Amino acid sequence: MVRRVSSTFLKGDLESAILYSVILTELGIVVFKDEKLEKTFPFKDSVREYVSVKKKESKLKELVDYLSPLQRGITVSDESVMTLLKKNSIDAQMMEEKELESIQSSKPQIIVDAGFAQSIPDALTKLREFAMGLSSSKVTEVSESPDLHIIQAINSLDEIDKIANGLSSRLREWYGLHFPELDNIIDSINGYAQIVLAGKRDALTKKYMRMQDFQNLKQI
Repeated sequence: MVRRVSSTFLKGDLESAILYSVILTELGIVVFKDEKLEKTFPFKDSVREYVSVKKKESKLKELVDYLSPLQRGITVSDESVMTLLKKNSIDAQMMEEKELESIQSSKPQIIVDAGFAQSIPDALTKLREFAMGLSSSKVTEVSESPDLHIIQAINSLDEIDKIANGLSSRLREWYGLHFPELDNIIDSINGYAQIVLAGKRDALTKKYMRMQDFQNLKQI
């Protein structure tokens, strides 16, 4: 049964207009002829199938089989769909910007007319659920990328190195007020920190020096 679309995004000069319009929605693909809904291709797994189309990985077999016999021109609302159709020797062109804007503004109604939702509120709910599912899938995809983990590890090491350098500089400045000569005696921040742990310079006994492997240093 053919249902008439309530929106007016396909109105115009029917003599010159391209008759078949293919619209990609988040819940499936819809084909219109003039202002009438001709065919729908609902997604069973909306997020997975939508992403597959956007990545140009989907074969769109049912849509291709349906459009292949058509002799008249076809316009599409999505560049990925156009690319996939052209791979199957189907001449498709992108819709004009004004048509795309009209489709976007009337998408909930298109979804209802296509039978993907029972009402406008239901369509909005399903679109919201789709958006949440799409966001979740992108987070999962990114988090599973080995390259991302390597990049994060390198960035973390860089941050740790900056923090360590900043703390070592602050330590030398602070303890240098009490023991300024030490800065010229020990270059290693690890060794410097061990001296600082002794507290006041009077606590730097020969025994402590030997324990910290500073046998060659003189008590100052």
